[in-house]
Amino acid sequence: MSSLLYNIKQGFIQIFRNRGMSLASIFSIVAMLLILGLFFVITVNVNLFTEVVKQDYDQVEVFLLEETTNAEAQELMAKIKARDGVTDVVYRTKDDALEIMKQRWGESGYLLDSLGENPLPASILISVESLDNAGAVAAYAGTLEGVDDIQYYQETVEKLTRITDFLQIGAMVIMVFLVVVSVVVVSNTVKLTLSTGSVTIVTQPVSAAVAKGENAVVSVEATGEGLTYQWYYKNPGNVKFYLSGSAFVSEDGATYTIPMAAWRDGQEVYCVVTDENGESVQSNTVTLSMKKAAIEIVEQPVDVVAENGKLVVVNVEAKGEGLTYTWYYKNPGNVKFYESSADFVNGNQYVIQVAPWRDGQQVYCVITDANGDTVQTNTVTLSIAK
Repeated sequence: MSSLLYNIKQGFIQIFRNRGMSLASIFSIVAMLLILGLFFVITVNVNLFTEVVKQDYDQVEVFLLEETTNAEAQELMAKIKARDGVTDVVYRTKDDALEIMKQRWGESGYLLDSLGENPLPASILISVESLDNAGAVAAYAGTLEGVDDIQYYQETVEKLTRITDFLQIGAMVIMVFLVVVSVVVVSNTVKLTLSTGSVTIVTQPVSAAVAKGENAVVSVEATGEGLTYQWYYKNPGNVKFYLSGSAFVSEDGATYTIPMAAWRDGQEVYCVVTDENGESVQSNTVTLSMKKAAIEIVEQPVDVVAENGKLVVVNVEAKGEGLTYTWYYKNPGNVKFYESSADFVNGNQYVIQVAPWRDGQQVYCVITDANGDTVQTNTVTLSIAK
């Protein structure tokens, strides 16, 4: 947490020191993101528009001569449907065509009722697998008797597709260019903000965990002229950092060494590096901790069934340094566990006399070692033999 806060603090400091470049980078990135978003929206909408147009014009409409009968129309439909690339064929009567036109005219559709005779021809709507098949199907339909005219939009859609492909390629090229420029601007800004004047930290110190009595060692590596190092520490429970004594700092000042002890477990440390011009930079804050001795439960407690009034013993076996045992119980009808009094505890043993109100009592133990680490045993049940 301290390291995170330090990094945030340093980030704001460096942004302020290089505020000109920082502001330029922010405005550049914002502008590029806006342009990227604009081109992305345009590309997506062009793609959607193209697909909608293709779906709307995937049909060939064959208009029939006035004298073509329904039977002849059905024969024409059968011939056309047998062609490769045709997925469906629908016959549209003169009345259907007039009704569709009324719907297209909307509120003005009633004007068509004044026509003395329906002038619209009957037609056959041909659905094709793709626009690539439309030309061949239309050419074949034009050779059939009873056909007056053919309408389809392959050329229009192909022109639109070419235009949209060109727009997509152009948008992708511009987007890639803007991404490259954004990366260059950001990387240059980061390089500037990572360097403070002429002193730069090359290798940050790292946290260390050692056993009690062993030396915890942290180092920092920096570049610059006439560098000096000041190490600061804060033990657990302290509010502020203190300047370390020279006894714990190496001759060149770049290394901090401290014997690990219980009161130093969790000590926080950082270094301030200063060059000959008085420019300084602060390292990350790291933590020195004492390795924990693991607690190993060798034998878990087990359920006990005994006669009423009999004294029973629940036992746990564990390995570790400076182990202490705290036993907890819960009688039938209770909601929570309570810590057992010392009268019923003999270290790793819980000793109790079986009684009716204890029939079904649940028990577990919490084991704590010298470092304060804890582990909980299984929960077992004490019962009266039936």
